[in-house]
Amino acid sequence: MSGKNLLQRMTIVNAALSNRAVLARDLAQWLEDREASSGASRTIARAALERRHGIPRGVFWSARHRVRESLGRWLDHLIEARVQAVRSEVHELETTLAAARALGRSDLESEIAAAEADLAHARERLYAPSHPDLAGVRTVAGDYHEGDLSKAMNKPELVADVVTTWRQQGENRPTFVFAVDRAHAKRLQTEFEGAGISCGYIDAYTKPDERETLFRRFTAGEVRVIASVGCLTTGVDLDVRCIVLARPTQSEMLFVQIIGRGLRMPEPHPIFGPKSDCKILDHSD
Repeated sequence: MSGKNLLQRMTIVNAALSNRAVLARDLAQWLEDREASSGASRTIARAALERRHGIPRGVFWSARHRVRESLGRWLDHLIEARVQAVRSEVHELETTLAAARALGRSDLESEIAAAEADLAHARERLYAPSHPDLAGVRTVAGDYHEGDLSKAMNKPELVADVVTTWRQQGENRPTFVFAVDRAHAKRLQTEFEGAGISCGYIDAYTKPDERETLFRRFTAGEVRVIASVGCLTTGVDLDVRCIVLARPTQSEMLFVQIIGRGLRMPEPHPIFGPKSDCKILDHSD
């Protein structure tokens, strides 16, 4: 599937994601009503619903650690609840819509369409400035072998091309750069800094206070670029207006997660103003 088609699907998923609070509220009310009903009614209701759609007792869209923690106290009182954390990826959209319909929320699709119209303002602009040679790069577990990929991508001319292209096309936008591994990300950071562009670096070993400081400086416009490997693919909701794909991937999920960082619609930024689109500088293929 092409990157453009995936981006179009991501727009729909993000629209549905914006409605997760509404869906969660209705699910909570539904569970509360069921707990108040008689034992026989609960059994019949559970059997009927699960037989129709295989819907678990609780569904939370994009449930991650912080969501689980915030809902933990509520879940403690629902001993019978079986909770399935439905991640905000394209493959789970139909399942979640089926759950909403089963709970009488057939209007959710119209709500998604309305939210999609809002998100449409964040148009993607895709640039593919280079085509690395991936001959000889092995595939392991459905994606490129990291060691082989690092050798293919962590070359002086390719690293320099990332920075050159950003200076030509990036418009000095707040940017996330996704690299193959830590060595590649650090080399990209060094190349950006050497060109006079403020660039931060983050990995799994970055301390929480250092991470918060970097994000605060990024939001303030003091740091324009952050290079990383996988730490920025999930759980980060910053005003990002340019994505640099410096790592090829065969994983649709990883691609969607990376591009999705730039498809969020923030409030108007005091420095950069309203967000109208996201530029994607694709060095991966």
